[in-house]
Amino acid sequence: MQVKSFISEDMDFQTTSVVSYTVKGHVLTVDLVGTLLTEKEIDALQDELHARNRLQDLELVVIQGQRELDREQVQNLINARLEKQSTSEKEVSYKNLSAQYYPAYKRASADQQTIELLTQQAPLLFPEVLSIQGGTLTSVTPQKDQPKTENKVDHKRFMVEVIVKEPLRPEEADRLQKWIAAQVDMPVLMTVQTADHPSDFYGDGIAWP
Repeated sequence: MQVKSFISEDMDFQTTSVVSYTVKGHVLTVDLVGTLLTEKEIDALQDELHARNRLQDLELVVIQGQRELDREQVQNLINARLEKQSTSEKEVSYKNLSAQYYPAYKRASADQQTIELLTQQAPLLFPEVLSIQGGTLTSVTPQKDQPKTENKVDHKRFMVEVIVKEPLRPEEADRLQKWIAAQVDMPVLMTVQTADHPSDFYGDGIAWP
């Protein structure tokens, strides 16, 4: 019961929600969706956890930013928040919560469909392509003199990582990028790597020797 109370009382955030939690051994793992918590906020939660007598031996592990929700999970999150509010607040709150969660769900679903399409069609048009992965990029612009929840969030670019059998000629890479941009209907940031020499660390913003 104390774990449930900790989740409902100390992890009740405005723009972050608990999707699930488990206790295994001396570890409490909490899966979150929404605005990412900072290390300072997570440390504060660990302190709150240890402040509860029966939970002093538990270590808090927070998983965030790795969850794509389906429609049922989105609805469950909304319903869970509404249960905590009075009847008079629910009508307005439902609209606010729907606006908060459904765009993320729709964007994740659209990204998945787009990547499936690119994966199927790209190798037919560009034989050197082995695979494509990617998704919509999120940018956050802090608003002066406003709380964190009022930051401006945009989703105006699409990023893809293309794995190829052999290096593409510049004109082929240009044609591939333009084709992907036409499919997603937004500017595309594209990286191209060979299957036998992939790298997670690159860019012209690094002062390579």
